[in-house]
Amino acid sequence: MFYNTIVLFCVLENTNCEECGELYGSDILQSYSEFINENLIPHLESLCKEYSVWWAFKPDSSLKEYFDKNHIFIDTFFCPQQLFNAILSHAEYKNMFIPGNEKVVYLNNELQHCFNCSFLFIDDLFVKCLTHVYMLEYPDIIKLKHKAIYDNIYIETPEKIIYNDPSSFFWLDPEISFVCNYNKIMWNWNDLYAAFFDFCTTNKEHFTCINESFISINDHSILSDYFDFKYFHRCQIEDILKCVTKYLGKSHSFKNYVHFKSNVNPVVFKFIDYFVNNNKLAPCTKINSITLK
Repeated sequence: MFYNTIVLFCVLENTNCEECGELYGSDILQSYSEFINENLIPHLESLCKEYSVWWAFKPDSSLKEYFDKNHIFIDTFFCPQQLFNAILSHAEYKNMFIPGNEKVVYLNNELQHCFNCSFLFIDDLFVKCLTHVYMLEYPDIIKLKHKAIYDNIYIETPEKIIYNDPSSFFWLDPEISFVCNYNKIMWNWNDLYAAFFDFCTTNKEHFTCINESFISINDHSILSDYFDFKYFHRCQIEDILKCVTKYLGKSHSFKNYVHFKSNVNPVVFKFIDYFVNNNKLAPCTKINSITLK
């Protein structure tokens, strides 16, 4: 699994990168390290644990017969939790839970026959289900496990990895770019923020500086229709800019930022870069109006 490779071999070192000829600061390395160790690996470990066991109904299972009779759908191969969820959802639909105690279910006659009990303590479901299922062989478990993780993994990349990385490029909404009289299509964040901050604080056609802290948008400015607010603080300029930009991607891979004490499978780099580059900051449709929260 990817996460095993990351855990065993991904040792970050803050050094000069001879390969690309640049010096990368400790901030971006720290951001990557925190993302991998605090977000990515724990999430993968959780999914690996969740999908580590796979069952199928025995042909003569009375529980399988009950599922078929009551149109309770479950895949041919399933994890224990998927079976538990199906049973408990059906019990809730049939009002079988004991009022005031959501850990105990009073089973109907057919399920009493399936589980050989009248009251079911839901923490005992694993043991109660064992007589109705068989465990798949290891090669089949691995295939199903990998597919389930691929289909269900989702994790949002911390924004500081995006905005603090000098190799990140951003798209500015064309209407804002036109008003600002910018010719560039792609920007790195520092250059774009510096240009936009200067525009908001010095352009008198569109803005009026009320004092050292607050700025107002002039009524005759096209931006008064674009932004759903008239006044803003200087410290909000970066937040405003983030509302009218979209992240395009990086010119450097995660591999460009680190050295390792052991060789790393190239798939690991691609795996981490995928999560960095596929997130809510990716380009979407045109931005219509901005409301600051």
